[in-house]
Amino acid sequence: MEKLEENSVDQRRAYYWDKVRKYCEKRKDFNWPSTELILNLVYTHDIVRSFCLKDIARFNLSDSAMNILMILYFGEGKGYMQQELGNLLLVSRANITKVIDGLEKRGLVIRSASEEDRRARYIKLTAAGEVLAKQIIPIQSENSIKAGMGLSTTDKNNLNKLLTKLSLSITQCRNVKKEEKLYDVA
Repeated sequence: MEKLEENSVDQRRAYYWDKVRKYCEKRKDFNWPSTELILNLVYTHDIVRSFCLKDIARFNLSDSAMNILMILYFGEGKGYMQQELGNLLLVSRANITKVIDGLEKRGLVIRSASEEDRRARYIKLTAAGEVLAKQIIPIQSENSIKAGMGLSTTDKNNLNKLLTKLSLSITQCRNVKKEEKLYDVA
């Protein structure tokens, strides 16, 4: 089964790289290294997400729900305002509300009103939510180790530095005006 999945992944990669590269070669305004970088990131994200969620599927959690449980668990009982969770997850307010509603219905989190602002809600783990988080952490830790087995510590450190640099570059490029010339930075 794993060999079949691996072949499917390779076929998908080959198909998109071939089609996009051919298209890019016809256009002067396309930069293949930049396009390839984004394709690689999206492609890798899909693979990592699928790999990590496969083992927690039995818990019936979306990745957002799992991340909320982890944030609350590592918050050591302090709880977070719903807006804070949304900011940490980079999801819309409507989406965070829906995810928290689902977790609350399952008895994994509770909402409580803020003493300072009755409109604000603190989200905290229940005992059941803490038990589930404790079950998920070793699974995710093991998956992280497995996913990085093909990379040396130096590779991982370098990749982390490059991804951080790319993240900063992307957030800064929002300030670049369309008229400004984009160029590669050495």
